[in-house]
Amino acid sequence: MPSESLLTRLEAEFNAPADHIKATVSLLESGAPAAFIYRYRHRETGGIPEDRLVEFQERWAFLKEHESRKQSILEQAQDRATDEFKATLEETIDQNALDDIYQSFRPRRATQGMKFEELGLGPLALAIQHRSLGDKSLQETAAEYVSEEKGLPNLETALGGALYILAEQFAREPGFRTRIRDELSRGILKATAVAPGRKGAQRYKEFFEFEEPVRRIHADRMLALRRAERDGIIKIALALPEGREVEIGRELFAADLTEESPLRAFLDLTFIHAYDQHLRPACEADIRRKIKEKADRETLRSFGHILRAQLLGPALGTKTAMAARVSNKTIWLACLGEDGSLLGRESIRLTKKPKRKKAKAPKQGTETAQQAPAEAADSSEQPAAETPSSATGDETAQQAPAEAADSPEQPAAETPSNATGDETAQQAPTEAADSPEQPAAETPDSGSLPRDSVIDKIARFIDKWQPAAVTTPHGKRQGAGESLIREALGRSSAGAAAVHVSTDETPSTIYAGSPTGRKALGMNEVGMRTTVSLAQRLQDPLQALVRMDPRSLGAGQRLDEVHQGMLARTLDHTLNWCLATVGVDLNRADATLMEHAPGLSKDLAKAVVAHRSKIGGFKNREQLKEVDGIDENIFIHIAGFLRIEGGDEPLDATAIHPENYELAQRIAASQDKPVAELFGKNLRNINPDPFVTDDIDRESVIGLLKDLSLVGRDPRGQLAACKNDQISSIEDLKVDMQLRGRIASMTDFGMFVDLGIEHDGLLHVSQIPPSRMHDRNQPLCIGEVVTVFLVNVDPKAKRISLTMHKPRHLVDGRQPTVGERLPGKRGRRRREEVQPQTRAARAPDSRRGTGRGRPRSPGTDGGPGHDRGERRGPKRGGRPGSGAGTPRVITVESGKLIEESRGHKGELRSLSGLRNLLTDPSDTDKNESADDKS
Repeated sequence: MPSESLLTRLEAEFNAPADHIKATVSLLESGAPAAFIYRYRHRETGGIPEDRLVEFQERWAFLKEHESRKQSILEQAQDRATDEFKATLEETIDQNALDDIYQSFRPRRATQGMKFEELGLGPLALAIQHRSLGDKSLQETAAEYVSEEKGLPNLETALGGALYILAEQFAREPGFRTRIRDELSRGILKATAVAPGRKGAQRYKEFFEFEEPVRRIHADRMLALRRAERDGIIKIALALPEGREVEIGRELFAADLTEESPLRAFLDLTFIHAYDQHLRPACEADIRRKIKEKADRETLRSFGHILRAQLLGPALGTKTAMAARVSNKTIWLACLGEDGSLLGRESIRLTKKPKRKKAKAPKQGTETAQQAPAEAADSSEQPAAETPSSATGDETAQQAPAEAADSPEQPAAETPSNATGDETAQQAPTEAADSPEQPAAETPDSGSLPRDSVIDKIARFIDKWQPAAVTTPHGKRQGAGESLIREALGRSSAGAAAVHVSTDETPSTIYAGSPTGRKALGMNEVGMRTTVSLAQRLQDPLQALVRMDPRSLGAGQRLDEVHQGMLARTLDHTLNWCLATVGVDLNRADATLMEHAPGLSKDLAKAVVAHRSKIGGFKNREQLKEVDGIDENIFIHIAGFLRIEGGDEPLDATAIHPENYELAQRIAASQDKPVAELFGKNLRNINPDPFVTDDIDRESVIGLLKDLSLVGRDPRGQLAACKNDQISSIEDLKVDMQLRGRIASMTDFGMFVDLGIEHDGLLHVSQIPPSRMHDRNQPLCIGEVVTVFLVNVDPKAKRISLTMHKPRHLVDGRQPTVGERLPGKRGRRRREEVQPQTRAARAPDSRRGTGRGRPRSPGTDGGPGHDRGERRGPKRGGRPGSGAGTPRVITVESGKLIEESRGHKGELRSLSGLRNLLTDPSDTDKNESADDKS
């Protein structure tokens, strides 16, 4: 069991009772995954939320390592381990502070200070440090150590040696290092240009003269700064205010010295040397490491959120799925069966094959020599091994470039290098190939198939396999692909029942071109592999995306720059939680998917798959205990996340843990029904109290009833159709229009919504209801269909702004006001300027005073007016020695002066602002009247 000090610290940090902390630690120590603790041990842990549980797990691992480091330092300290040292070590909870303690006694390498100590200057440094010079001056004391034989020829050398010794001693003091580190962490990070003329340096021109407080640097900016420094464009440094290191040194080591003391100037030089040569490099490295770690955490937190939104997107499920991918010269069609197997695939060539010509040695610069490279220049799908090296040969050699034309997956290094000559001659076929409006692009040596013929072929493919849903790539070719597929669905007899969706093809194109994709999909054409991958993602995005490189799912984030260990942990944690939410089919999942399930490792997943092949499939969860390496403890941790469809036990197909099977059977028996008949039914009428025991509380019974009622429902939701018949382009959009859109991608600042036209709309985070933005049970996911309202549209800039909040004038059933019509004023009302908070300041000049909004009576100095005959109370006496005076009023004018003299954070920027704040306006009036009289 862990020490009480660690448990007490966790109780304070997480503000949780001691029994909950002990239970959570005990479960983690037993090897229980976080998903298991959250899902099946919430009673023991007090229902700690998912994100807090992950933080707890990381913090507990850190504290254990921290405690181990303390023991190691204590063993190395040996004779220095006094009671005070042990107490300081025990109270230390910061990693940097622990390092500072270790630095104070760790074995040192040869330094300048050690060299001068060997020459006999140690007593001089000690005398200066302890002020034991006696009646002698510093120079007189140092002169005693001058010796030609020892290599100390003059006074300057002796004093310099003492300075080196003291500087190293001061630098090893934990308090000095901590103060310097704290000051640097609150300081300024500066970047200066080193090679602004270097190639590619203009990408970082904003950092050529850059200054920003360390605590305000954003993660993306810090990663960009490190990238620019690594490329040799800039240099990054942390800076203290001038002379700050001397002030700290005086406070710690020279507080007893006055300005006139001769030792003070010498020690000031010692502090400067200790800072420049020892403290600044080490502390700056620590702070930069912390900034980098913070930036990595922010980046990976965003990546984990986006990755979860992709993995938990709506799935088609066990239905027939079809994908269609359109390029300029080929249409690829693929259809998957209910079990995920490939039913059929077809490639429709939009252009006829070029005629076979006799190969001749082309002259450099001619159109014939340039045409083949021009056609292959746009290819990013064809791997280098499959791309022909010349434009000559048989029809097969000419077919590959035609298939790979205008594909976005080919890296620049695979572009043919023999494209020489006139650039204009190469541009024409490339531009013709890039046009999305006419998929059957015409080239000089080929003709195009009629559009009706292409649509008929697609319609016949749809009629043959009758898919439940069809997906097309989302992106620059979306318009051309969707128009063909929609017409084909209209002509097909089975097309009316099919749902048409668009999917981002970037992860699929990267996966199809990778060695893993080639091995898994096994087709020669990279375009067909991409199409099959799109169909797999339509059917089950979780299973398809798990096999892909997470860097292809980062939504533009540079994951190669973050700590790879943290990236691996974030990826593993996200996959664990997603698979725990959805479940893993024990008889269908492969080892690649199963190894990411909570509680399973790579070796255990392989052992499970091998045992499944041996027995011909699992019939119940109890058979997992027969797998080598799975004991009773591991079985308890993994059983609830593995599903068996059509097995011996109906409950094995649910998220209900085997520990609760007996309770589920009791509930079913109370209703005189088999347990399977309770699946998916409304069980709110069942009273949970009769099933409560000493081991099972009421909340557990209610949770089990809820699980039974949710059996058969996919937590990711169903794939829904989304179509806006009233719009076909951005010109058709109108403000306040209600639309249905599918979430296409997510970012830190919001998400982009596919409206079925060429351009996506931006849904900013401020325009998303908090109930959906922070809902743990129903988070917004990529592929989900949402209802949005059009806030603003700019056809020239191709910008579309959306909101999920229904505009107020639509809710009220009225016309929008002038303010609501203004761009940028359509959200919640915001206060434009701070209004005065006193009645006197809010009132006009003629209405100032203590009256409640009533004008002053003529001839009075203030106060409410009184009607004739009104009864008045007696006068109240003021404080002794004080006159009635006049009420102090902060006018609107003085408020403006104060506001103008404030900085962007509200701080006073000058003494005049402070003067305006403290000056009584009545004093100003008196001074002005006195000046007039004079």
